This record gives sequence, structure tokens and C-alpha cells, in this order.
Amino acid sequence: MLRKMQQVWSRVLLGNPQAALLGTLPGAIFGTLVCWSSTAIEGQAGVLLNLEAVPIGTTLTDGVALFQHTNNKHTNPDAFLTTQDDQKKPNDDGFVAAFNGASANAGNPEAIFSGGKTHTIVLGDIPVTSDNAFRVFLFDANQNQSEGDDHIDITMLQLFTSTSASLTSIADLTTANMIYDLDDSEDFTLRVDGSVGTGGADMYFFVPNGLFGSNEATNVYLFYQYTNFNDGTEAWTLDKNSTYVNPSGGEVPEPTTLALWTLGGSLALLRRSRRKRTATLKMM
Repeated sequence: MLRKMQQVWSRVLLGNPQAALLGTLPGAIFGTLVCWSSTAIEGQAGVLLNLEAVPIGTTLTDGVALFQHTNNKHTNPDAFLTTQDDQKKPNDDGFVAAFNGASANAGNPEAIFSGGKTHTIVLGDIPVTSDNAFRVFLFDANQNQSEGDDHIDITMLQLFTSTSASLTSIADLTTANMIYDLDDSEDFTLRVDGSVGTGGADMYFFVPNGLFGSNEATNVYLFYQYTNFNDGTEAWTLDKNSTYVNPSGGEVPEPTTLALWTLGGSLALLRRSRRKRTATLKMM
């Protein structure tokens, strides 16, 4: 399993969970961080990282990666993973799960390949922060703003490295090296709203550069699963023409205290196993 970069931090049980925020970000583009109330997902157990409930520029953390709420437009970013519900009744289970495979495959049906919207990437394609501490992925949640429920909930997010550039089925990821798992220390859900529109970034996903190794030719695969979608296609993109500032102020951050709500014991574990339909990807 992914080696923890930090020890699991102390947990606070609150009736109204508070999302943990990092300190003040450098540069006017990122703004100032304050503590902000998050919203629990009814009927689910775990920790909610709720970017929808915090101001633009705010950064949340799972203790390893950083997630920044943004509304930045990017000119011609490279979309390497574009997804949409396959809508194949009765097989539609309310989840979308996909990764940036090498080509279309029945084992990765919810990735869109037409027009090069999904493709493999190597480490050298991924931009870094100005201090070289983080690799930066951009995420566009293309949701209908006319509806009140205009966010998606990412329930699984994993990164893999591999010597192979030809993985096509989600099952192939079991042969790759997992370097990051959103659920490594807790059952996290990441909520992202779709305010920026197509062609922008609703979230910056900062991953410590040291997790990837030093070979710029290493193949990198991003797998994620989400629910609560209402419209359009979601897209993970890269943009090496932009400058990114380390949102932790120059250091890889220490874990901060996150609020945890729980249903307790085996019930919580049962709910987790039901909603994480692709949990077989989690390798020991």
C-alpha cells in the first residue's frame, strides 16, 4: 500500500464538521484561507473535503495531496481524461469510474476517447509548482449551474506509475505501481462544484513530486470514481504554460485536523464497501 508520508492525525468529532484548511497562500491569485464549515454527505461515513463550501483560493488536504478551489480559465489545456456516465440501463449504477487508458476498451467504458480526449501521459507532461515541490493536475467539473445540485462527489482517486504505455482496462491497473490513494488513511470524499465552465479548472490537485520518482518518461495513470453528476463531461487536464505556486507556502504541509463524522463500527465499513464499487483496485 502507498507508504504514508505522515502519520494519521488526531480526529475531532463534531456535529457540524469543519474542513481543515492550510495557512495563508502566497500571491494575490490564491487569496487568504479561513476556516469554513463543510457539509456532510447524508448517509455516508467518512471525511468530506468540500471545496464547494469554501471560497475560491482555499486549499484542503487529505494529509498528502492538496486540493485547491479555483475558477481559472486555461487556454488549450491538454485533456488527458474525459469522462461521462455510459447511461447503459440497467447497468448504470450512479457512478462513473475511469482512467486515462491507451485506447478505448470495454473494461474502461466511461472514458471518452473520440478526439483524443483521453490518452496516456508521462511524468514529464505534468507541470510542477515553481518550487518543484508538487505536480499539478487540473480538474473541470462540467456541471449544470441552473440546477441546485451542481457538484460532483469524487469517492476514489488514485495515481499509478508504470513502464507500460498500453494499459487499456481498469483491471490492468493491478499491474501498475500505486503511488497515491485518496482513501489511504481515511474514507475521503472530495466535493467539487462546476462553476468555471468548460475549458477551465474548478480544482487544482497538487501531488508531492517525490511520489513519482525522477524518470520523466514514466507512464502515469489517473483513476477516479465519482457520483452525484448532473450534466456534461468531466475532464482532467494539464497545462504546462501556466505558473503554479506551492499553496502550502513553500513546504509540503503537515497534516491538519479534519472533521470526521461516522456512523460507527461495522455499519460504516458496510456503507463504504457498497459505495466504493471499484475497491478491488486498492492493492496491499
